[in-house]
Amino acid sequence: MSLFTKRILMLLIGFLAALMLWPCLLLIQYWQAAFPGYLLFTMAQGLIFGLVFGAAFGCFEGIVVSSRRKALRGLAFGAAFGLVSGSLGMLAGQAALLLAGNALFRSQAGRFGPGLILANGLGWALVGLAVALVEGLRARSGRKLLIGLLGGLCGGLLGGAALQALLAGFPGNSLALLAGLVAFGLALSFFYSFFENRFSAGSLKLLNGPLKDKEYLIARQRMIIGSDAACDIVLAGYPEVAARHAVLSIKQRKINIASLEPKLPLKVNDVTVAESGLRREDVIAVGKAKFFFGVFPAVLCALLLMAGRPAVAQESLLVTQVDASRLLATQTVRLYVDAPAIADPARLQAGLSVSESADGTTWLERPILSVARDRNRDEGISFFFLLDNSGSMWDNLAGQATDDPASQRIAHARQAIETFLTSVSEVDRVGMAIFNSRYWQVQACAPTVAGISRALQEIGRPEAEDAYTELYGSADLALRGFGESGRRKVLIVLSDGENYPYFTHRHEASPQFGETLALPDELAETASLEGISLYSVRLGPERDDAIGRVASSSGGRVFDAANRADMESIYHEIRRRVLAEYTVSYRAAMLAGGKRHVRLVWRPAAGQTAGAPAGQAERFYFAGNILGASGWQPAWYHPLFFILPLLAILALILFRLEKESDRAGLRLLYGFKGMSTKIFNLDSPQTIIGGAANADITIAGNPSLAGQHATILFDDKAGTYTVVGGGELTVNNQTVIKKKLEPGDVINMAGTVVVFDDKLAGTKSTKGKTRP
Repeated sequence: MSLFTKRILMLLIGFLAALMLWPCLLLIQYWQAAFPGYLLFTMAQGLIFGLVFGAAFGCFEGIVVSSRRKALRGLAFGAAFGLVSGSLGMLAGQAALLLAGNALFRSQAGRFGPGLILANGLGWALVGLAVALVEGLRARSGRKLLIGLLGGLCGGLLGGAALQALLAGFPGNSLALLAGLVAFGLALSFFYSFFENRFSAGSLKLLNGPLKDKEYLIARQRMIIGSDAACDIVLAGYPEVAARHAVLSIKQRKINIASLEPKLPLKVNDVTVAESGLRREDVIAVGKAKFFFGVFPAVLCALLLMAGRPAVAQESLLVTQVDASRLLATQTVRLYVDAPAIADPARLQAGLSVSESADGTTWLERPILSVARDRNRDEGISFFFLLDNSGSMWDNLAGQATDDPASQRIAHARQAIETFLTSVSEVDRVGMAIFNSRYWQVQACAPTVAGISRALQEIGRPEAEDAYTELYGSADLALRGFGESGRRKVLIVLSDGENYPYFTHRHEASPQFGETLALPDELAETASLEGISLYSVRLGPERDDAIGRVASSSGGRVFDAANRADMESIYHEIRRRVLAEYTVSYRAAMLAGGKRHVRLVWRPAAGQTAGAPAGQAERFYFAGNILGASGWQPAWYHPLFFILPLLAILALILFRLEKESDRAGLRLLYGFKGMSTKIFNLDSPQTIIGGAANADITIAGNPSLAGQHATILFDDKAGTYTVVGGGELTVNNQTVIKKKLEPGDVINMAGTVVVFDDKLAGTKSTKGKTRP
């Protein structure tokens, strides 16, 4: 089975799992009213989702290596793990869906459809992650866990977004759920196989025997080769192969192979070895099975954040943020309200009402649980500054090189932060980090600021190697290392340019971040999960729009500054806004649909005509089910969607997909550009191979190939084949003039590489007659 066939099989498994899952979810959603709440309802969906997809993904590796025992064990493990991970993943996905949906809606208030689609994708990414980790946990492989992590997140994101797009485009149609599940299954399978190829250290391709053309990715630190069904590479049916014959291991980024059975042969390029490092194009013989070793090049993938910058409303009563993170657990929602003209929380609460609506037309008033204002002032705010110290920060405000310290951008930034430090209260906590090509945390959030002041004075011009702008990577480190649980958290990022990473522009590993690139969408998700508002202060004309979108989606804001005075004003404004926020908590309603409208209305109490006028503000948040709307009606044909795919998966487990060779021939492994995979039958006692038109096998496209480069001779009495060189010739990377061929031998003719193929038993052939 080639890698291409393996990818197709992976897609088929995902497709079949999606078909099986559809009627099960319809049944659960049909009985939604019988569940006491969203928590158990979501867990039930997760249980069946994890069971089906976990079992399907768990048996895949056994199907690939043609081991029924491994497939059935994987199916059982995947089902058991899926029950747990599916429910937890669905809960986490539902929570992430709510958080991400709210963040996206804050930044795209007028773009409900696209925002919800992406938010649903983020929620599904966590569900896909839980399912895709099955094989990594079963195999106890860190590399496969990484593959599952990336494949699950990417596949879940794309599949979930497709699911929501279909549900939004075809509301009330159960086939939209089916199409969405199929999209999820295919996306998850595609990205898992994609990252499996990219993160594998290499591959072994079987060249002969009953499993000919099957390719095995080296995706674990240690892989056992043998005839036993428990091995990672199972060679059942191959002569002279021990139950545990050899072990592959990855040591210091190199792949080694070592013998586990000294009495049976292990060869590399026809040389018997006890242990050997492997190089590209090595031919490995494990008993009578022969492999061709290949190495994969590294591939860098990137995802783009698609988000919009929020419009700043100017109403006297404004809902600045909707926090639905407690919706799943306690059915409560917290609103952050900007009402500067109302100074008394009691007065605000006396005239305040909160209503919810599924369609923006019919409203249901909700009970208010609490209204508070001075929580941030009493408990303090944790501020963390992330200061750019790249090379351009040492230019003047116009972006020109200068040696005048007072006119440099870094001087303006330093003085503005110093001014802000004098305004923090005794309950506030301040931290700071400095970044360029590297990230240096000056101080974690603390009540004292002396360390920050000292570090600001000691900042020096970076060397050329340190002058890059690792904006996203540094913001990621700052978000993940923020800490300060239970407090209002504000990250202020000051930079004078766009993200300019070391690895991307120098094409070598960064001294701080290696070859890892942080992405804006990851920053937005991290900020939401950590409960941090990111404020972006962009100094100068060059601005990174993506970090601004991250700030908007996290509940922060974007400010543009030209000089020290602007920055001082901005820092004061950030603190003032956070201190002035009201928090209004209320009990949410159980409404249909994904978009939940919130209307906040304030009217002065009777006799209180002075002061702030009546006001009204509306926002919305996401409160939908990760699997879309409910209420589907079961039909007679729904069980067929479970039974038929189940039978197909069982057939894949029970029946081998490969067919053993029954005739001799040469297969083109690879050659010059334009050559495609071909099979040449050996039907005559003598077969001449070369570039000439009169050769028995003419291989064009290689100028180094002689007219009659090699001859294959067949001994009818012994039933053996021998290759004789008429030009540059190697067999299994050993230079030869003449050599008796064995099944799986790799013949290199001046860069054109073919594989000799025949039955392992050495079947005789009738002279001059084509073998069937």
